[in-house]
Amino acid sequence: MAGRAVSFGLTLAAAIVLAVKPLAFGDLASVPDRIALAVVLVGMVGGITHGAGHRSERRLLRWTARPIVAWPAMGLGALWLLAA
Repeated sequence: MAGRAVSFGLTLAAAIVLAVKPLAFGDLASVPDRIALAVVLVGMVGGITHGAGHRSERRLLRWTARPIVAWPAMGLGALWLLAA
């Protein structure tokens, strides 16, 4: 149960980072910034899915919704966007 709360918390933190750093969405963003944004978004989808307790029938989606994939994706992508 605590892992699900952590997933929701990390997803919320990633959403705040994306709200603070809106240039990642703009035309001026570089390719690495857009890649980092995609990594954060994949991590956020996994965090929301894990936090809600949904278990997908598709193997790829089930794999991405695991905390061992979603949490580092959100963290590394957020660190990249903050450093840029």
